[in-house]
Amino acid sequence: MPRRDEGPSLDDLRRFGSEADTTGYCPECGAEVYDDADACPKCFAWITGRTLHKPPEDLALQKKVRQVIVFITLLTMFPIVLRLLGILSFNPLPSPPSRTPPTRATLAAGHRPPPLGRPWNAVA
Repeated sequence: MPRRDEGPSLDDLRRFGSEADTTGYCPECGAEVYDDADACPKCFAWITGRTLHKPPEDLALQKKVRQVIVFITLLTMFPIVLRLLGILSFNPLPSPPSRTPPTRATLAAGHRPPPLGRPWNAVA
């Protein structure tokens, strides 16, 4: 009767480490493979020495987060670069017009105060 492979015994695992220490992930398809495998048993890609030690899902999430951070950084830096190049100017709002009442000299010169709601120095 052929002998059935039951995997490593508990004593072997304690002595040589767990199976998680000797396995990795295929960089092409993400299948779990042994570190010393020459080819992936799922997609048959040659992976000698190129196994990943993190699941591909974790790597994809890290890549997506990195892309978002770069996008936000570029979006933030864009107006600053335009300002430095002089293309974009941030002009402050003009100061409100003066609301000083007319003096006797301006009234004597024939200047009338504007109607309510208009500044004193507005052109009629």
